[in-house]
Order: sequence, then C-alpha cells, then structure tokens
Amino acid sequence: MSLDDGLSKFIGGLYEAVHEPGAWRGAMAEVIGRSESRLVVVTTADLRDKDIVHTRFHGREDSSVETGEREYVHAMSAVDPAFDWIQQNPGAGVCESGAVLAESDYGDHEFVKWCRSRLGTSHWNVFYTEPVDDLSFVVTFLGPAEAGRSRRDHLALQALLFENLERAVRLAARPPSFADDESALITIDSLGRPLSLSQRAEDILRNSKGLAISGGLLTARRPEDNRLLRRAIRAAVDPSSGERPGRGVRINGPDGKFDILVVVSRFPRWLDHLPPPVPAALVRLIQLEMGPEHLSEHSHMFGFSLRETNVASALLEGHSIDSLAAALGISRNTARNHVQALFRKTHTSRQVDLVRVLDRLARH
Repeated sequence: MSLDDGLSKFIGGLYEAVHEPGAWRGAMAEVIGRSESRLVVVTTADLRDKDIVHTRFHGREDSSVETGEREYVHAMSAVDPAFDWIQQNPGAGVCESGAVLAESDYGDHEFVKWCRSRLGTSHWNVFYTEPVDDLSFVVTFLGPAEAGRSRRDHLALQALLFENLERAVRLAARPPSFADDESALITIDSLGRPLSLSQRAEDILRNSKGLAISGGLLTARRPEDNRLLRRAIRAAVDPSSGERPGRGVRINGPDGKFDILVVVSRFPRWLDHLPPPVPAALVRLIQLEMGPEHLSEHSHMFGFSLRETNVASALLEGHSIDSLAAALGISRNTARNHVQALFRKTHTSRQVDLVRVLDRLARH
C-alpha cells in the first residue's frame, strides 16, 4: 500500500475535520469509501465493566441502522465476540472476526446472524487502543456481506485510517494548554475525572487540606463539601440532571476555615460529535484569602463602579446571572447590563475570559 497524494491529503484533512461536526461526517463518509466498508462504528468501550460508554454508527442512515445501533448498545454488545477478545487481549490493537470465530460455525453465531440481518454485513475488523483508565477507543470496519474477510491490503489501509482517526480525535480532545495562564484551571471529563491541570491548580491542590484528586476524581475531604462538589460537577456536565448551576462550592480546610472556592462551568460543546473522554467541564480554583473581597482594592485599575465591583465579586464566587441578580437584589436585565459594562472595561467578550481577568485582579 502506498500513500498516494489523494490519501495523504485526506489524512492531513482529518486533523481539521475533527473539529466540526459536518466536516467530521464528511470525513467518515470518505473513510467508509476508502476502506470499502458498509459501515464504520466509532466506540468508546469500558473494558473493565464490559460496557459501551459511547457509540456512533457511520454509513447508511436508515431505520434499520438506527435500530441496530440501539440494539447493539443495549443487548448485542454482550454477545459480540470481538468485545470478549479485546478484553482478553487489550494490547493487541486489532481483532478480525474471521480469526476469532471458527469457520465451521461462523455463520450460525448469534452475533454474525444479527449483523447480516440488521446491518447487511458478515465480517468486520476492529482496531482499538490500549485502555487508559479502562477506556479504549475502538473503530470497527464492517464490510458488505458478500465481501467476506478483508484482504491484507484492506487491513493495512484500515489500520492506517484508524491510526490517524485515533490521533486526530486525541489531539482535538486534548484540553487547552494552560502553560501561559496564571489561573488555577482543571478540565474534567463527563465522569468528573481530571484531564488536565494548570500549574497553579497543581500547586493549590498540593498545598490544600480540603481538596485533592483521589481515586481519579476531584474530591473534597469533608463528606458534605464533597456532596456539594459532586452536585456542582453534575450540574455542569449534564444540564438535564435537574441540578441548577449557581455559586461556587466553598471547600473547608481541617481547621474549619474556608480553603478554596471551586467554580465549575460547562465546557464549550464543539466536540460533542466525538467519543469520550473529552473535556466536559472547566473547574476554576480560587484561594479565598486572595478571593473576591480583594477586588475592591484594585477595582480602580479598570474603573469599576461600586455596583460593578459587587457584580464582579459575585461572578468570581461562581454566581450565574440569575443567582447574582437574586443575591444583589437587582433585576436580571440590570445584572446583564453590569456584566456587559465589565466586558467593555476589561476588553473581554466571554464570561470565562472576564472571570480569568477578575481572578488575576483579585490576586494582584
């Protein structure tokens, strides 16, 4: 197999297409065509619990495939012979259905019969990464039923496509670099596990008596603080949870004094079309001895009025527009107007950038 100009350009384009849902769908359609597949399935699998965390079928868009996607997640993944094989061979990286099942009873296997009737395929090749925190990125190429097992050159091409799909997704999902940001920032995935920490966040956690990363999760040491922290994370990660995002969570140190203010906000949703783990929420840590009460000492640097300083302090404490309006006894429209004034005076246009400026100002 050679990397002709067309294939080289396509692979290069994957790294841009991954950032936009429409371009990603187009790229996956070309992956299907180049790999001579009927369908391509992108999955995140939990190998420890033998569970499908996320799956998306690419290819035909009809009721049969939609039904098949639901059936696979809820029932058929349990009898998928490739899933069992991957669990037993997590480092192999590739699994061919024709090599896993005996040829004599291949066509009578429950999963093969389901694939043929529901998806129009009988052989498939599975490429996967070694698990990280038990999660593995998996791409399955399902060929037409009449094609049988893939030729060696097909396998080589599919391996190349998988390698670049996985790398493109991993690079796109990598949290932003915090190297040049003085704020204490942590990105977490949909399960609440930290993906990336800024240097200042690492320093704060290292010296904190009330907050730590334990068991792979950002955790408060006091049970009540941890309950509130879990609620704040759930509110940011899953807006349908019924939890209302509001002011930050104050974490107590062992001496009973407030240690850290934790503010959790929903991460931008531009990677929703990709399988996890991708950043789901942004956590900001604020040391309270350098917190909102210090804004008034430096508010003159931006020309904040007294009311604007109060609004800025509320934002830094983790308030939303609604909750700060209630806390300050002003209308929602008035609160929005004050926030717009803060945008103008700090030369920012997004609340996350405004809070970053306010955080630096409070620590000035």
